[in-house]
Amino acid sequence: MNKKIIVKLPYITQEIFIGEKMLDFVVSKIKSRKYDKYILIVDINAKKDRRNYFNRLINDLNIVDIIVLQPTPNYKSFKECEKVIKRLIKVKASRKSCLISVGGGYVSDITGYVASNYMRGIGFVQISTTLMSMVDAVIGKVAINYGNYKNLLGSFYSPKFVFSDLNFLSTLRKEEKVLGLSEVWKHALIKRDEDIVKKIESYLLNFSDKHYSEFIHFSMRVKKSCVENDYDDRIGSHKALSLGHTFANFLERKSKMRHGVAVMYGIIFATILSKRLGKLSLENYTRIIKTAKRFEKNIGLLKSIQKDLKVKKVLESFFSDKISENNSLNFVLPIDSGYLIYKNIPEKIATEALEIFKKLEL
Repeated sequence: MNKKIIVKLPYITQEIFIGEKMLDFVVSKIKSRKYDKYILIVDINAKKDRRNYFNRLINDLNIVDIIVLQPTPNYKSFKECEKVIKRLIKVKASRKSCLISVGGGYVSDITGYVASNYMRGIGFVQISTTLMSMVDAVIGKVAINYGNYKNLLGSFYSPKFVFSDLNFLSTLRKEEKVLGLSEVWKHALIKRDEDIVKKIESYLLNFSDKHYSEFIHFSMRVKKSCVENDYDDRIGSHKALSLGHTFANFLERKSKMRHGVAVMYGIIFATILSKRLGKLSLENYTRIIKTAKRFEKNIGLLKSIQKDLKVKKVLESFFSDKISENNSLNFVLPIDSGYLIYKNIPEKIATEALEIFKKLEL
């Protein structure tokens, strides 16, 4: 039985499905919308791993074009989107057409950005193939990078359907699983869900797949709660999802670090900053660092980050991050009761927190 989550936004009612062996269900749900044309946008790795799956999609939906994307560090760019747009023009895609994204988060962001802009908005469906893209599926917004600016261009836009078929995870490498778990951890900290945190720690020891469905369902409910009442990111709850992302954005720009890895280190820094500001008790600080140690055993990049860290450069990036405004330093912080959007953080405090991060041992 598929689990279902409904997200009600002003412009669309989005349906998210989590289950196994979902292909027949996926085809029937997409067909029910009666789009005039279907264009498949797919990650080359997913296409290689699941040829039979793609052949069924192509034949049953009469796909008019297949656009294969090959993810690279600089790949979530406007240039890549332009290639997709040219293909849509070539096949005469209309406002009644639908783009189907099959792959990880990079593919869904590119697909969603193009869908939100082409002819002022066309149909968009996300089929997630990685743990990261399942626990961080598109709800409410899509974005791409521009130059050195991460997620600078974007839209408040959602797919009609998101499908998370757990069978895709059977071929996922251990590294990819760790990436996805960092987002689940972020969601658990936002909601202060200790039960999920304990399951994450257990998973990082034995990598059992028994919690996949629970992790995905939990993360989607957290994202829904943050976005549904703040779809255009004006009230504040939407920003909760940026926990760990300010420092992560710097790491991704500087070293081309994978997003999930960068978020993990971003959460560590936000935790240090929160404690330094007196917003996090020693008990909860220690608890978060305990989980971070489990992640670090599987990632092991802390020492190299510390060695190359230039405090002044990091601070400059913080002030240019999209969460900061009017030259004030803003951060989403983990606190004892969940999260806090802390504005106007003194530069001196942020500097001290970076110095502590540079000396931290996990």
